[in-house]
Amino acid sequence: MANMFFNRLITHRQYFMGIAMILIILSHLLATCKEIRLLWAFYPGFIGVDIFLFLSGYGLCNSWKKNSPKEFYARRLHRILPMFLLFQIYVCFYQYITENGLSFYDAFCNLTTLSFWSVGGLCLEWYLSFLLYLYLLFPILYGMTRKIGMVFPAILLVGVLAMQYLADWRWNIDAAFSRIPVFVLGILCFISNRKTYHYVIMSIFFVIAALFVSYMFMTQKAEKYEIVYMCAPLFIMCLSYISKRITEKQNYVYQVFSYFGKITLEMYVANMITLSLLSSSTLSVYSRLIMYVTSQVILTIILVYINKIMKK
Repeated sequence: MANMFFNRLITHRQYFMGIAMILIILSHLLATCKEIRLLWAFYPGFIGVDIFLFLSGYGLCNSWKKNSPKEFYARRLHRILPMFLLFQIYVCFYQYITENGLSFYDAFCNLTTLSFWSVGGLCLEWYLSFLLYLYLLFPILYGMTRKIGMVFPAILLVGVLAMQYLADWRWNIDAAFSRIPVFVLGILCFISNRKTYHYVIMSIFFVIAALFVSYMFMTQKAEKYEIVYMCAPLFIMCLSYISKRITEKQNYVYQVFSYFGKITLEMYVANMITLSLLSSSTLSVYSRLIMYVTSQVILTIILVYINKIMKK
């Protein structure tokens, strides 16, 4: 049965990525509309990032096997670079306005991902920069996973937990590095001849890790969301089970989420811009809610159009 859940995730990858994107957008809504209590139900929605990275780890393996290294990197950069550069150009304008100026050095750091490491510039988000590094390091992660199997993501998870307990990471570094074990788990499930076995074992391991993180939280060593992404593997399997009928019928709901799965980067960049625009808003909470939804839709449409033009 677990094998069927796993196969459903991979077969309908775009559908689940679309769901993940909506979960992220709903969770980010809290950043602008915290006063609306009902919206706190979407608080764990950032687990959508973990769904992305698990499916990305699996999908990159397939691309790595089918293409030469040159073709692999060309395809990845062709997909992410337009949206990355568009967003970083926006970040430069945002920094220029909010900080009354922008140096050449800061602009350089923004456009080269150095701002992710707090070298210079301004870091408004972490995912796009981190994804570029994951693409760059993928052959190493893939090779290590092939060599030592399930031990590798387990080692990474232990290392991440130890660093979270010992170090005071910045929010973007914490959010990025903590997701590496889930990404590698996706690689493991691709190369393993016993996909279900490894997936279930690692799910159990992640839940045990969640107990450890719970202790860290109670002793004020971790944030609440760190407990959620440790449980990500089991959550992903449950999501697969809940979506069984929808993926079988491939109805309107399936088609809508599958389309969202095709434009996740555009939706994500639109969401990051929307968050920054509303970060210091003094409007009423319901005005912010309307602006959040409106901005998300309009910017996504614009970015999809721009991306099509840039790729011609």
